[in-house]
Amino acid sequence: MKEQHGDFAWYELMTKHPSGSKKFYSGLFDWEFRQGEQEGYEMFFHDDLGIGGLLPLTKEMLDAGAIQTWAGYISVNDVNELVNLVEINGGHILIPPQIIPNVGRFAYIQDPQGANVYVLQSFSEEQNNSFSPYEPKVGHCSWNELVTTDLKAAEEFYGNVFGWTRGETMDMGPAGEYVMLRNGENRDFLFGAMMQKHDDLPSSMWSFYFRAKSIDRAIEYTKTNGGKIMMGPDALPDGENHIFWGIDPQDALFACIGHK
Repeated sequence: MKEQHGDFAWYELMTKHPSGSKKFYSGLFDWEFRQGEQEGYEMFFHDDLGIGGLLPLTKEMLDAGAIQTWAGYISVNDVNELVNLVEINGGHILIPPQIIPNVGRFAYIQDPQGANVYVLQSFSEEQNNSFSPYEPKVGHCSWNELVTTDLKAAEEFYGNVFGWTRGETMDMGPAGEYVMLRNGENRDFLFGAMMQKHDDLPSSMWSFYFRAKSIDRAIEYTKTNGGKIMMGPDALPDGENHIFWGIDPQDALFACIGHK
C-alpha cells in the first residue's frame, strides 16, 4: 500500500544499546537487521519487507534529553506546511524540517498534550510495508494508539493537522471512549485509535503494536530474555487477538499483538 498524507509510514527504535536491542527484537518478532544508507542506522525487515529502523542514541542526543523509546513517522505531502499547521493548532516543533539524504524531509513534532511523533515527506514512490492495514502480518505494525491527557483536544488537533476522522467508537466504562481513526474517506480500514490517558501512565504517548506469531510465546520470550510485562495479555473484542505492553531489556516500552 502506497501511503498517503496522514498514514503511518515508518517506525523507529531509539536506543542506547543497539546490539542488545537487535538481539531482543530479532527473536521476538523474527526481524532481520541490515545496515542502512546512513552511517550507524540499521533497518529491520520481515520476509524481505522493510518495516523500520534502529537509531543509536549518541551522548549528544542523550544530553539533549533523548530517551530510549519507539517512535512513529507519519507521511505528509509538505513538511513546511505541516509544521506551520502544528504551530497554528497549538503543537510544538522539537526538530525543525531537515533532509535525510536519499530518504526525504522530516521534522519531529509534539502535540499540545505532549505526545511526540515524526513527520516525513518521502522522496520515494515505493510501496510502504511498515503498517499492515488488512491481513495480519507477523513482524509488521497492526495498530497505532495514542493515550492522551485530553481526548477531545487531541482528536481536534490530529484532525486539523492530518485530516484524520473518527471511525467506530467503543465505550470503555470508567476509562471513557475509545475512538478509532480513519485516514481518508476512500479508505475501508481503521489504522489506530486514541483514548484518555490512565492515571498510572506518566504522560501522553503513542504506542505501536507489532504482531508476533503467538502472544503466549511472545510473553514467555520477553520474560526469559530480560524484558518485563507491564500490562496484559488482554483479549480484544474480535475474540482472536490479544495484546500486551512490555519493557524491553534496554527499558523501552513496546506493544505486542497476536493470536493465542
